Amino acid sequence: MVHSKILLLTNLEPESASLMKMAIGMSNEKGSKLSILHVKTPLSVVNMENQLTAKRAIYDDHRTTLKKLEELLSPIPLHRNVTLEVRYGHLKSTVKEYAKEYGPDIIIVGSKKPKRLAFMGDGLVNWLTKKFKNIIVANPDESLRLQIKQLVIQ
Repeated sequence: MVHSKILLLTNLEPESASLMKMAIGMSNEKGSKLSILHVKTPLSVVNMENQLTAKRAIYDDHRTTLKKLEELLSPIPLHRNVTLEVRYGHLKSTVKEYAKEYGPDIIIVGSKKPKRLAFMGDGLVNWLTKKFKNIIVANPDESLRLQIKQLVIQ
């Protein structure tokens, strides 16, 4: 029986694998449905081509991106309540649209060390914390993973 829905936002970096492992473990323990979402901008895939070749480029990219997700997940034992999603569009609006569609109880997003000064913008994590209630900002660090696990499962 599925008790809740978890949404994991990933950027397909190698560090994402440990975050995916944590999210899958959390969903297994809670009996939750898990959706792993990766968002890309169409301009990162299509290079000023005509409509037919643009569609083909997006289709090919979608297929290779799903393969990358599956490769990151290959060492992790999965269960049937895990779905993989690749969407194209503006990051914030696509995440908001998917969150409305999926209706997650918990959203998990990885954190990185900031590469720029704080006054230049807070990015996706800050926007998510303003828009949604149950956000987990996780670092692939093992000690933080244990703290988050205890926080969510209780």
